[in-house]
Amino acid sequence: MTDMVDSTERSDAEPARGLTAVFGPTLNAIFAPTEAFEVLAERPLLACWPLLWLTVLMMLLGVVNFEITRQIMRVGMIEAMAQRGQQIEAEQLRSMVETMDRWAPVWAVGFNLFIILAVGVFAALIWIGASIMGGSTKFSHSFSVASIGAVIHPLLATAFVTLVWRLDPPEIRRMADFVQSTPSLGLSLLLDTTELSPAMAQVAARVDVFNFWWMAVVVIGGQQLLGLKRGSAMTLAIALWGLSMALTAFWTSLGS
Repeated sequence: MTDMVDSTERSDAEPARGLTAVFGPTLNAIFAPTEAFEVLAERPLLACWPLLWLTVLMMLLGVVNFEITRQIMRVGMIEAMAQRGQQIEAEQLRSMVETMDRWAPVWAVGFNLFIILAVGVFAALIWIGASIMGGSTKFSHSFSVASIGAVIHPLLATAFVTLVWRLDPPEIRRMADFVQSTPSLGLSLLLDTTELSPAMAQVAARVDVFNFWWMAVVVIGGQQLLGLKRGSAMTLAIALWGLSMALTAFWTSLGS
């Protein structure tokens, strides 16, 4: 009888394998993050799967959004040249647009490499924060939290924007149009963002469902994998969110 109980316990504790290992942590990141972190506690290497799906799906979304991306790049280039007092002829603009189209696949790959790098940076920041707060010092745990969080943001957030844009394609004639036409499920719904600077409009857009969802996932991971108390995990999540908002506002202000 004892052998049967021990065998059952070992079977219950056996980590996910096969398709469950491939898709489980990624889907659970959305529907059941607690279960996702339980699996990753046993097999931290499975955190690479959500990162792989993030890369593949973001590349597909980049292809779907290419026309809008091309508008943004074109307008951004023209506005940047105008700020420097340079003028551009129609033939020169056509040549530049053709060059951008030619290098679109490289841009898609580069953008996703940047996303992976960003996940790595967040993993490092989570590791530093958890170490300071007396949590786990295993980088694999911090990487797992960052990888699961990335399924929510940027993946789900970008998918939402893509869906809205497919239903109602925006026309980007100036960079301010990009900020105004980017859909959000956040504070920007309650504000007249046309009265705000582009940087503040971006901040208002980031006070949204996906970022709060991301913070909730980080809090769960901070408690389960990093061994942090709820208050410390919440502090870490809010600090990282605040840092990302500050960087977004900074880059937006440079672009405008």
